[in-house]
Amino acid sequence: MAQSNYERIREALELFNQGMRPYVERELKAVFREDWQKEARRYLPEHAPAEAAAMKVGSWDTQLLCTVMWNAWNDVLAKTLGKTERNLLAEVRDIRKIFANPEEAVLAREFNN
Repeated sequence: MAQSNYERIREALELFNQGMRPYVERELKAVFREDWQKEARRYLPEHAPAEAAAMKVGSWDTQLLCTVMWNAWNDVLAKTLGKTERNLLAEVRDIRKIFANPEEAVLAREFNN
């Protein structure tokens, strides 16, 4: 059976996560040295579950990874990435939100052929 567009996008989001985690970790380490994991957690939103703060960066899901990337942009990532990459991150965040929330999945149904 052929893979649906929804499955392709889900897979792309997972590949994004796998590809970006090492980069984000490296950049956090470069800025914060030994305290990088503690510092990374401060970029989580206040409403993040307690277990998210306890998780290591390498096990964060795409939502948490994107949130840390977005919130740490000026302090960490803007040193190596530009406006184009920030815009692409915004697109990834929007797509992840649409496909993670069934009540907002009108667009997802259009992709799911």
